[in-house]
Amino acid sequence: FTREAFFVLTAFVLMHRHGTTPPRTGPFWRRRFLLVGVPYVMWTVLYTGLQMTSYTGGRVIFTPPAPATAVRDLALNLATGTGWYHLYFLLVSMQFYLLFPLFQRLLVATRSQHRWVLAAAAVLQVLVDLWIHDPTPTGLKADLLPYAGSFVGSYVFFLVLGGVVALHRERVLDALNRYRVLVVAAVVVTGAAAEGWFRWAI
Repeated sequence: FTREAFFVLTAFVLMHRHGTTPPRTGPFWRRRFLLVGVPYVMWTVLYTGLQMTSYTGGRVIFTPPAPATAVRDLALNLATGTGWYHLYFLLVSMQFYLLFPLFQRLLVATRSQHRWVLAAAAVLQVLVDLWIHDPTPTGLKADLLPYAGSFVGSYVFFLVLGGVVALHRERVLDALNRYRVLVVAAVVVTGAAAEGWFRWAI
């Protein structure tokens, strides 16, 4: 749940900030990529270096690979967000920043059709999830699946949901206040169901 909520909030904050006015693409990208891209590269370099260490007999041992291998590992980590388990958040965020000017224009152009946009995004999300959770992938699919979580397309519904809610925030707030008891009950029931499913699974 946490990463999906993170991407709902990412889209919500950006759409809330820019609303129906398209951002100037150059300054928008420059600001966003400096804020996120620089730390992403720095931490990926650091973590790639840490992957070349081992802990033996109470000592940290650094065993550098051949330069070509080190460059290949760094390039793979940068391209896939796998320098460490949590860096994919930043990679997906940067992919969304790259697409945001088009995303914003699409949501503004379809403002009267957002229920259909959400429905289409939900169907697409189900198809993506089915593709991602193939229990017996083969060939190219088996090679790509370990990196599926690092691709912005894996979170399409959650990004669209955040953007749509931002553009209709007054109506959403009104609905949340009007159906407060139902919202609380839904949170409790789905939370209990998720916990029950987890306990059953293990």
